[in-house]
Amino acid sequence: MKNHNYILSGFLLLLLLPLRITAQEFTAKRYIDTIRYEIKYGRIIIPVTVNQMQCKYILDTGGQTATIWEEAKTMGGKLTGANKVTADMNGKANMYSMGKLPKVKIGNQLILPELTTIALPNIKGFRDLGVVGILGGDAFKDVVMSLVSSSREIHIHYPYRPKGLKLNDGIPLADSETWQVNFPLSFSGTSVQVMFDTGVPELLTMNEKDYLLLAQIYAATVVHKGKGTLGAGLEGLAEPKHLKQVRLDKFTLGGKSFKNPTCLVASDVPTILGAEVLRYGIVTIDYPRGGFYFQPYKQSPVDLSKAAPIWSVSILPARGKFEIATVWEPLIDRVDIGDEVIAVNGKDITRLPLSEIAVSDIFDQITSSEATITIRRKKRKFDINIYRR
Repeated sequence: MKNHNYILSGFLLLLLLPLRITAQEFTAKRYIDTIRYEIKYGRIIIPVTVNQMQCKYILDTGGQTATIWEEAKTMGGKLTGANKVTADMNGKANMYSMGKLPKVKIGNQLILPELTTIALPNIKGFRDLGVVGILGGDAFKDVVMSLVSSSREIHIHYPYRPKGLKLNDGIPLADSETWQVNFPLSFSGTSVQVMFDTGVPELLTMNEKDYLLLAQIYAATVVHKGKGTLGAGLEGLAEPKHLKQVRLDKFTLGGKSFKNPTCLVASDVPTILGAEVLRYGIVTIDYPRGGFYFQPYKQSPVDLSKAAPIWSVSILPARGKFEIATVWEPLIDRVDIGDEVIAVNGKDITRLPLSEIAVSDIFDQITSSEATITIRRKKRKFDINIYRR
């Protein structure tokens, strides 16, 4: 399902802490290392060794390291007795236990005697992806990390940036104790604070307040209205809220102009620059010095007016069935949030694994811009035509 804002999007952990701290002393010698990564359903997945046991994590620059604790225990993880309040992508918060992972090795050179992790319950979406959790910026806080999508590689530099990147070429990062990558991005001369988050596949997602700020200067225009949730977070589905698909004025990053970008707007979410930007250039994060760098593959402007079409509904597993999670006009009056979907283009989905990946695969196989879903509402069954635009 190309509308990945609704697929596997509950892995974004927004730690409620305000300040960037100074990097701790790092004892490794100067080095450059390369880590190959894979992409699954828009997620960057990297190999990690914990206590000499190999596993895989989602790279999530917007979150703090979090591990399914059942897996962490098998790798020698120990709970610390500490707790932390963590909010998921829907703004729903809960208290999570904290733990330590021993002898963490990322690539050949980045070796951490221990790494703090949030202790997670069993999360089926992680299991489906073959990962044990998310690896946040806290794992890279002492190094410089470059993401090179053209070769699907992560380059780790210590202690300096890659050759040719000057300190004043970067965008200064806001302070963040959790090592989130926050910096200002300008639309028509007005800046909003964005978080670069590899855990979100889309190019842009925007907070309602930032949208209203840009709308006042005519730098943001509503394209479609909808209602629902952006996805399943760690605390499950949020209550349905008003959503907007918005066309924005151009923005410039590293000298490259992005024209006619669109994004989804909702309240209680951060404004995010997602992993889609990696298609257009190399991102380098200098964690110790607090700098963000973008080196475009091509300097020519890119027109995004036809990029990232979305379906007029999204479907997620919930309460033991596949349900409508989001609906966009003109179907708002015909489809209800929570309606059960039992078929897509006549294919029965009731016997599929209750997985976001399963429903994503079905929509990825649809080549046209129109499909039919079958809804069961109480004892009534009926078909609805949906569209991708």
